[in-house]
Amino acid sequence: MASEIADERRRALENEGYKFPYLQLPTDPIQLKALPTGFSDMSYREQQEELWIVQAESRLGKEWELEDPGKHAPYNHDYPPYSPSKAFLRRHTLLARRHGVELRIERYLGGTAEWKSRLAELESQTGVSEADIKQWLWILSPESGDLKIQRFLKSKCRKPLFLLQLLLAKDKKIHEPATFLGLLKFMRENYVLADRPQDELDHPAYKGQGRAVTWWHYLVFLYRLVWHCREGWPAAMPLLARLTADYIGTMRLDSKARALTGYQARSLVLNKSLRYFSWPARVRPIDHMEHNWAAQRHLLRLAATAEPPLVMDQNGYRAVRAVLIALRKSKGEARNADRSAQTWPPYRRTLDGIDERRDPEDDLSRSAKAGMLVREAGYSDDIVDRALSALGGSTFGQAPTIQTRSLPPAFFSGRLASHNIFSEWAAQLRATRNAREAWMVFENPPEPGIRPTAQIYGEMFEKLYARPALESPVIRPGDVKEVFPVFDGNLSEFEIARLTPPSPEELYDLMLLQDKLRPTGFCLAVLVRNSPSRTVALRYLNDSPYRPYIQALQLPASQADTNSLKALSELPPNIFNAWITMLCRLHTRASHDRSAISGTQKEVEDAQSTTNTSVPQGGSISEAITLASAFQAHNTKAAHHDRQPWHTIMQALAGRKVLYSPRGAEFNILETMVAFLHIYERTTASKGADPVSFEALCLMIRKALKLMTFETAEGGKMVPRPYMADTTVIERLLWRAHRYAVKTFEVLTSPVPEGVLGQRGGDASSRGVSETEGEEDELEGEADDWVTPGMLRFNVVGRPVHKYMLALACCGDYGGMVRLMDWLLDGWDREYIREEAKTSHNLDYHYTVRTIAYFAEMGRELVEPAEMDRLRRRLEDMRWEKGCTWFWPQEDRQGATAAQALSELETDLVVIERWPRLRQMINSTDTQEEPEEWDQAGAKALG
Repeated sequence: MASEIADERRRALENEGYKFPYLQLPTDPIQLKALPTGFSDMSYREQQEELWIVQAESRLGKEWELEDPGKHAPYNHDYPPYSPSKAFLRRHTLLARRHGVELRIERYLGGTAEWKSRLAELESQTGVSEADIKQWLWILSPESGDLKIQRFLKSKCRKPLFLLQLLLAKDKKIHEPATFLGLLKFMRENYVLADRPQDELDHPAYKGQGRAVTWWHYLVFLYRLVWHCREGWPAAMPLLARLTADYIGTMRLDSKARALTGYQARSLVLNKSLRYFSWPARVRPIDHMEHNWAAQRHLLRLAATAEPPLVMDQNGYRAVRAVLIALRKSKGEARNADRSAQTWPPYRRTLDGIDERRDPEDDLSRSAKAGMLVREAGYSDDIVDRALSALGGSTFGQAPTIQTRSLPPAFFSGRLASHNIFSEWAAQLRATRNAREAWMVFENPPEPGIRPTAQIYGEMFEKLYARPALESPVIRPGDVKEVFPVFDGNLSEFEIARLTPPSPEELYDLMLLQDKLRPTGFCLAVLVRNSPSRTVALRYLNDSPYRPYIQALQLPASQADTNSLKALSELPPNIFNAWITMLCRLHTRASHDRSAISGTQKEVEDAQSTTNTSVPQGGSISEAITLASAFQAHNTKAAHHDRQPWHTIMQALAGRKVLYSPRGAEFNILETMVAFLHIYERTTASKGADPVSFEALCLMIRKALKLMTFETAEGGKMVPRPYMADTTVIERLLWRAHRYAVKTFEVLTSPVPEGVLGQRGGDASSRGVSETEGEEDELEGEADDWVTPGMLRFNVVGRPVHKYMLALACCGDYGGMVRLMDWLLDGWDREYIREEAKTSHNLDYHYTVRTIAYFAEMGRELVEPAEMDRLRRRLEDMRWEKGCTWFWPQEDRQGATAAQALSELETDLVVIERWPRLRQMINSTDTQEEPEEWDQAGAKALG
């Protein structure tokens, strides 16, 4: 039987083009012991490599003589008795010998006899064998972070701490939730609830040495775990809080370490964890801050219920306030925002008798109340606290500001602590409603006599360039970046003219001439991003300290050489991303067109005289794609985690921008669709799925169908095309895009496996900061902070789900529409539907109701009547039995939400009618297999 298996494996390797002789398992016990512990789990090719290493080891230093290492010989030291990196180098040189290559590094590795003796010494002292070390090399060999962890979890070998640190390094990518949770479970069972893994406890060398993970080790691990959560799974923050609470609970109070006592170490871990949990997510950071608050809330309950209670330091309180600032307004805070006066400062108005009897503390936000707890704990307010108070709506003794949902500005410590006064000033500027109010704050610094820095000018430019906010009952000042209307009141024309802020051009001249400042950092990013033309943007970059790096931006990307592109990668990522945003915003359809908002002739001549080059006009998404690829090819750090340039490009392609095709205008949408799908595939493959890319994909599907179905008539009205050319290729592209959308939604909404990290729990009666807030409505949805099986990876309920429903309907995927509605209704009792989608004063609620209204209208044309009746009755039952706030629109009555759904319905019905073949392709039974002729058809169409 064994010979048959060996013959089968030999034939499989031969079919793969394997050119080396097939090796059998050795009969020598010593060689068998030297094989990795997980040898049976390896592939045939990996097993052959390990067998070659075992058989060839004895030849190194004997048959293969080693040259004299020369002057490096004295550096060989007996400590440490082993080195995993040296084991990797030995493996590398032996595999090179198999190919007939002799590496010079062999002479520095020593002979096999010396290596084996050191391994024997290591095994006698610690129990770590040669097989364990080789298994470690196999674990670390793949490039995929998920595969590394999967190999680690299933391997039966010693698993020291350094191996965990390598798996959680910041340059690793962890995409699979089950993999990440499996690693957390391993850490909890072996290093949190236990002092050491059982195999270490069984060895005499480790008995009596205490726990392997000290508080210092745990904080290092938590730092890296939070880093990975920010990258690809913000909703897992409460899970890390649960792990941290378990670790704090196992820390011994009677510890008498030289640095900290057990109680001091507990408090230190608490405060460091609160700071880590205040770090925002990489994708839509403010939208996912609720998960940071859930994690912090769990630790605050632990601090209040521990015996003795844990002590929070000033930085711990600040971390909590930073998270509270970024949360959506509660009902009480929304009412306070509505009572703010339209003049500046925005004092609270008394609207009725109930307001007359209100306690002054009722006008404070949650962040401001947390600031009061800081003072009660004995800490005095400094500049950092005043900056947080400005964004949180101010507190007693301070001028009122607008509670602004935002990330706090950067703060400094040490010798740069004096710069925090400008962070306070920047926070005050941000906490305004329009450019006039910001200009009033700009002219009144926190301390008399100080002049603004580039950071302050950047905040002012941000207000000047901000778009006006849409009129909506759920959007209040401070909720969005857009500015609100200016209120003149009874001001005279002279006073209005005095308070009117300068234009961006006048403010820029003021910065250069009066304050002698060069644009840099955030200020430069705002200027470049909002530049009216490419020429003006180059002027800003030439005035900045980054002039030596922008040579590639002064020419078309196709003419830039390698050295200039490499120098471009030295730009800070936020400056480069601002340039990409500018290119996408100023994109023109034809390659020879000028930008619609190009600079003046004098600006063009000035820029050309400065750079001695011909400045190309307008913007180009194609150029943005080329520059982004080159930038990330030379900047590995940006390539690893920066999704911003690709998000910007995909959003531009899915918006009103269309790429130019040299084959004719009818091929423009095809060119756009191919470029979008290429970027989407590459971005999701390297950085994982996220809601921004998913939403852009849904918009792109609907945009492509509408542009292929309608044309612009006289007066700008969209009318159906009288004739549609061959649509085979675009149908394949749309089929492919639809498949990506369905798979991405499954990835983003994949449930968490049950039974992870113990049973669901948490003391709901324990007190924390959240219980001092004073209003019941502020505690809605905050009673439970443990992870449920329905937890998502990102927040997708609201706008992303609405755009997904529109895309499914345009494609005619009635089955997907029904499944999406069932998923939405199932979530009312589960955690993945957050409270913002259930309460009528939030934007997510309105998007959810629009999704239901759109389905109710479109479903009449696509979905079976029995399915429609089932979903309608289910929603009505939920309203009666569970108090569901969503509703099915009445046929005889249309509200604002139903009217919005109907405006989208008219065009979508025409789209569905004109694309019957696409509808058939998507709803057929063989849609899980991609058509074989796609590549040939696509290549033929694109030439």
